[in-house]
Amino acid sequence: MLTVWAARGVLATAPWRGAEVGSLQPGDMVENGYLLWADSYDLQSDADRRAHKAMPVHIALCLAGSVESLVINIDVTM
Repeated sequence: MLTVWAARGVLATAPWRGAEVGSLQPGDMVENGYLLWADSYDLQSDADRRAHKAMPVHIALCLAGSVESLVINIDVTM
């Protein structure tokens, strides 16, 4: 779905203008206007691993319009 938004010009390749998020630093280029990642399970606490908790998924978007950047965090609990 994000590739469709990039193809339609809603998202654009641009330097990240938001705050530091995970390994994404201000000024890093965000290709096609989006970056999707989840941290490694190696970073998870033993208690969370025993509880089978998922790692959060992060999406950084660079919009082609007046909003310069935003981050969406998705936490799913099953």
